[in-house]
Amino acid sequence: MCVGSIFSNKVYGSWGVIQREKYEKTFHELEKLVDIRKILSGLVLDVGAGFGYFEEFISEVYLKNRGHIKNIKIIAIDKDREMLDNCLSKNLLQANLVQADGNALPFRDEIFNCVVCFDTAHLLNFREGFNEVMRVLKNGGYFLITEPHIEKYDFIFDEIKNYFNLGFSLIKEFVIEGREKEHGLLFRKIGKA
Repeated sequence: MCVGSIFSNKVYGSWGVIQREKYEKTFHELEKLVDIRKILSGLVLDVGAGFGYFEEFISEVYLKNRGHIKNIKIIAIDKDREMLDNCLSKNLLQANLVQADGNALPFRDEIFNCVVCFDTAHLLNFREGFNEVMRVLKNGGYFLITEPHIEKYDFIFDEIKNYFNLGFSLIKEFVIEGREKEHGLLFRKIGKA
């Protein structure tokens, strides 16, 4: 299942302001704990890139305005070709776009320093998708997940925390208040599960 089959481009395309607010609050929270350059360095995988809102945010806030993240290359994947076409039209220079399924990532083992999954974890097949994240993430790498903070997704976070108990360290669990309330988890890979 892909985001495009659930939400029309018209609806998803209107979420830019909400997504921007979410990224600002999420990274503000993370900056209190971790040097953001450690998370956003080297190869970063965005699973379910949609319209490329994450890539726009990173480009504007961290590459242009703050200028302290120099060594980042984002690989943005989405299963929906139309979503990627929208990203492509934005000329996201620091992002490579790949049409791919998050349950079968077309990348080598342990290649990414960070994997982000904004509002897309519930679209993955639990075992397949998260096994793929573990496979492509380097030891010492970070895995950031956010989902809408609604009751029907609470079980997802319990399952994720239990699943990543082996091989990962939970650095932070957080809730972001805003127009859309978000629940987030930041893990660090400490070994193979």
